[in-house]
Amino acid sequence: MIPSLVLAAAFLHNLHYSWRKWGDLVVDSGRELEVAKLVGQGALLYRDVRHYYGPLAPYLDGALFALFGVHAGVLMAAGVASAAAMAVLLYLLARRLSDRVTATVVATAFLYLCAFGHYYFNAIFTWVLPYTYSATYAMLAATASLYLLVRYVQEGRRRDLRLSVAALALAALGKPEVFAVAAATHLTFVATERPRLGAYAAGAAATLAVFGVFWLALGPRLLDDYLSFALSAKFRPSLLLHMGLADWTQALPSLWASARALGEAVLLLLVLALVQSQPWMPAWGVWVTGMLGAAGTAVVYGRLDVFTQWRVLPFLLAVLLAQQVAYWWRAGTERRLALPHLLMLVFALASLGRTPLTTGAFHYGFYLLPVPLLAFGVFSFRYLPGWLPGRPTRLAAACGVGLFAAVVFRHYQTSRALYDRHNTVVRTPRGAMCILDDLAGFPVGRAYADTVQLLSRYPPETRVLVIPEGVGLTFMSGLTSVCGMHSFMPQELDGPFEDRLLACLTAAPPDLVVRVGLNLGEQGSRGFGEDYAQKVATWIVAHYEPLAQIGPGGYVLVLRRHPA
Repeated sequence: MIPSLVLAAAFLHNLHYSWRKWGDLVVDSGRELEVAKLVGQGALLYRDVRHYYGPLAPYLDGALFALFGVHAGVLMAAGVASAAAMAVLLYLLARRLSDRVTATVVATAFLYLCAFGHYYFNAIFTWVLPYTYSATYAMLAATASLYLLVRYVQEGRRRDLRLSVAALALAALGKPEVFAVAAATHLTFVATERPRLGAYAAGAAATLAVFGVFWLALGPRLLDDYLSFALSAKFRPSLLLHMGLADWTQALPSLWASARALGEAVLLLLVLALVQSQPWMPAWGVWVTGMLGAAGTAVVYGRLDVFTQWRVLPFLLAVLLAQQVAYWWRAGTERRLALPHLLMLVFALASLGRTPLTTGAFHYGFYLLPVPLLAFGVFSFRYLPGWLPGRPTRLAAACGVGLFAAVVFRHYQTSRALYDRHNTVVRTPRGAMCILDDLAGFPVGRAYADTVQLLSRYPPETRVLVIPEGVGLTFMSGLTSVCGMHSFMPQELDGPFEDRLLACLTAAPPDLVVRVGLNLGEQGSRGFGEDYAQKVATWIVAHYEPLAQIGPGGYVLVLRRHPA
């Protein structure tokens, strides 16, 4: 009962303080809304609508729009439901690997850190309205696959293995790197248990059949769209940046601070465990050392900011995995008992392959961190006491609760401060969003709200191109996007895609062009038409004239076609 109440309170608290402040009108979230709308209206993915990941999220979200109407609140509700499902999954998985305290703490931390955490100016790294539902849905499926696999190992029911493989197949239809995480876990299981492969053959056949349908309709173009973004050379600088490998030396101070905090917390636990084990320790001393441990670990981790606290986690998980492999190897006939923990650690470490030197709940970490959080919880509450004198389970639990409480509080503080700046309300028949008021003093919120208000005066059939991205403005205005392409960053117009866009625009020119003055420095670019997309930019200048300038310095420029 108590864990349920704690999780329900945490979930409702997160909903309350972040209500309708999720997502971003310009960056990424609008693409998720628009792609789902088009698919729900019958457009064929990869042919009529460009998409960089598997078909799971667009068709699921498109079905939700078809059932409940085209409204941003529909996908927000789907995101809230997926966050709740993930919290429950983590709780159930933790109960199988540790105890009720671990499960409650980890699931609560997931809600504050990953599901609703907000650490950047645009709130697109949450489970509610993420930069891509392909990430969150795929991770939900992959975690379900892990849970069912662990349950199969522990209970031996063939149905659980079949369901686990089915969830693995769903992850394969989501985001490739998430599927790779789940696949690594299943490969470990197959290598250690050598089960019959009938379930895997059926799962592979089902996955290939789905992609086969698209191949029959599209041919090689399926691979062009599905893999083009990730394989673009222009994507590599951004990829390396968010892995921490663009300049790995910059990651060292944060890594050292995180490692030092972990060392201090473990040392504190060791000292208190030694004190507790002394024969002169009175009964009430156990409670005192427990409170000292909770307070001490809270102080140690409370000193670190949200971008630093988890940097050492991949290295800790690598050590734990090596230790678990050695334990499994020595277990002999008891190997099956050790396998669930081995599988969990493989999954956790593989999850951080995308962020080896930038591990945290921020940016891509919001969907990659949940199971690593679970692994750290199992380490804190189960592994550590077994390595210390006297096996101080209660003391370790007190220290673990203090540590996680400090982490949750720091993340809540950071998120709350950013959510409190989402006060510009955009309300249309397509939904309501509270967007960020300003960015470094620049009134982006008012500029976007005024743009939506302007576009909403036009009839729904008005066709709009927004560059370099911002199709959320079109979606919320109730207008029509063009060319099935919804963002135009350097990597997205690499190769043949600029010519493809230009041919589409030439054949059916949009009625309006909206240019948003985004800073593309993170993409390694000076801007649309500056060092990429020059042909499209030249075509726009030749065929369109200014209609309105919105925001200081014409941050948003609305163009209309030259009179015939």
